[in-house]
Amino acid sequence: HSIGLKRAAGAMMNDKTQRLSYAGKMLQSLSYQSVLKRGYVVVSDENGNLLSSADQARKQQNVILEFKDSEKLTAIIHSNDEKPIVKKQKKPISAPKTSKTKDQGQLF
Repeated sequence: HSIGLKRAAGAMMNDKTQRLSYAGKMLQSLSYQSVLKRGYVVVSDENGNLLSSADQARKQQNVILEFKDSEKLTAIIHSNDEKPIVKKQKKPISAPKTSKTKDQGQLF
């Protein structure tokens, strides 16, 4: 009886271990960090409250965007019917430097 009991206990423990491992993997795949890794961002107000709709975001002046690398950026919100807020750059972005010769040569 004791050998059969040990086998049954071992099989039950193995089953529970596999179920726990599966549940852990499922939890990991559904975590918000995994969602961020797939290219999404977390949007919250300046107090850290999550915003899940465009309507909620429109009610804010600024929102916080959290990316997969945990970096957070502040964005200014405006609706499509409003003119966007444009800040003048202090220093204009220069055009990329080009070669003075027109012939680029052969690639291969």
